[in-house]
Formats: sequence, structure tokens, C-alpha cells
Amino acid sequence: MLTFNGLDSIGKALYSNAKEYVGDPNPKVLLGFYSNLKMGKLSFNVSFNGAFGQKVYNNTNMVNLAPTNLNIGRNSTPEIGLGNESIKNTNVVSTRFLENGDYLRLSNASLIYDLGSLSGFKNISISITGQNLLLFTKYKGFDPEVNTDKSVNGVPSFGIDYGAYPSARTIMIGINTNF
Repeated sequence: MLTFNGLDSIGKALYSNAKEYVGDPNPKVLLGFYSNLKMGKLSFNVSFNGAFGQKVYNNTNMVNLAPTNLNIGRNSTPEIGLGNESIKNTNVVSTRFLENGDYLRLSNASLIYDLGSLSGFKNISISITGQNLLLFTKYKGFDPEVNTDKSVNGVPSFGIDYGAYPSARTIMIGINTNF
């Protein structure tokens, strides 16, 4: 991969002449945390997961936010459209779009209230559960937890964001009972 060295005085992108291996798509640390708190008839469950120390190549930004997009009426970013970058620049695979992929996600939280037994129903409980509620990251793409497999000729694409739709945030309300 080429190293991006910024822009020159007329807005032309500068790159190194040599390709080199940079960044690692494999996290150095994986994190998982689960807690279950119970007080009387009320329970609260929460789980977090995260990964730290990996790099993600933001291919989505490279393709969709190219300065040349302004020439054909597509959207771009304010730093390109309003900055000093030349709209003649074409994006190339470089460290310009290699980002820190660290994240911490609140993956699941549940609040459960146990009603007990009522008129023939046993162990009735009501709950509200949320999935993918919060994501803490500095990654500029949709989701640093990239999982699209676009390997070519056996070369893996792990750690490359190809614009996959991010995980949906889900809220569920439930009633559980036994007869």
C-alpha cells in the first residue's frame, strides 16, 4: 500500500513511491463483558463487546468520496468540496483511508420484570430488550466491525470496509409465561 503524504500547495495528492505492508486487520485485544443485576422482581442484563488494535481500510470512503465525484455531480465531503484539494485527484489505495478500527459496542441490554403467577398463568414476566444500542469508535465509516468477504483468488479481504450495511439497532418487547 502506498503511504499518503498529504497535499501539495496546489492541492495535488502526494504518495510515496514504494508499496509497503501497513496496519494489521487483526485486533490485538478482544473484549467481552456481561453483567446480570437482580433486585427483587426486576432484572437488568447488559453485554458489551469490543476490539482494539486493528486497522480498517475504509474502501467506502475511497470510492464514494473521491474529488472527481464533484465533476459528475455526486456527493463528497466538505473537506474536499470546500478545502484546497484539487478535484483532478483520483483516489488510490493508500494509507489515506486506513483508519483505527477500535470500538466498544453495547450489544445487548434487557430489563425484565417478574409479575409472578396470575389466573392460570405461571411465571409471567415482561421485558424490553435492545440490541446494538451504542457504538463508541473514532472510525469514520458505518461500522468498524466489517465482515464482508470479497476475497479474490484466495486473497482474503478481512479488514476492508466494502460498504456493508451496519448492524441494525433493534428494540423488542416481550411477554413470557408458562401454563
